Amino acid sequence: MSNPFYSDFDEARQNVIEMMTARLTDEPFIVFGHSMGGLLAYEATRVIEEKFSRSANMLIISAHEPPHLRVPLNLHELSDLAFIEELIQIGGMPDELLAEPLLLEMFLPIIRHDFKLLASYKPSKTIHSVSCPVHVLSGNDDKTIDPANLLDWRRYTTDEFRMKTLTGGHFFIREQASAIVRYVEANRRLRQSV
Repeated sequence: MSNPFYSDFDEARQNVIEMMTARLTDEPFIVFGHSMGGLLAYEATRVIEEKFSRSANMLIISAHEPPHLRVPLNLHELSDLAFIEELIQIGGMPDELLAEPLLLEMFLPIIRHDFKLLASYKPSKTIHSVSCPVHVLSGNDDKTIDPANLLDWRRYTTDEFRMKTLTGGHFFIREQASAIVRYVEANRRLRQSV
């Protein structure tokens, strides 16, 4: 927790790209990101294709609308109480944090900064497609996204596009981790057999 915060989304994206490229080998790779991580995953995959001519085997974006449709929210500017209420509404405030004031005091600035990073994201005016398959996962009770908008991720790939809806809200990955692993593994095997 002693790491400094990223100054903006671009700095976070650059760090993700550096971490990914440092680990690139000739082996196939899959990129997964949830919520803001989904946006970071798309951006990193796109840049790695452009700069390093390496394409992921699969890009999995979870619980995030396409860049051209996202509506910036300035939740990070709310008071602590209003911010917590918004987080509870979207299902992003674990009961463990609410029950422990010291934990809440420690994590609230981190969560708030994530929203600030997201608000600093400036999407390109043109859609830049990746050449790998794009899979989009969502929760059937996610109040932060419009499920119809998720279909527009198909414009971000020149390869196949798939969508899967799982039971849960925005943080459905907490309860659906096993189902997600099975989905990724089944699609990885399917991709290898082609």
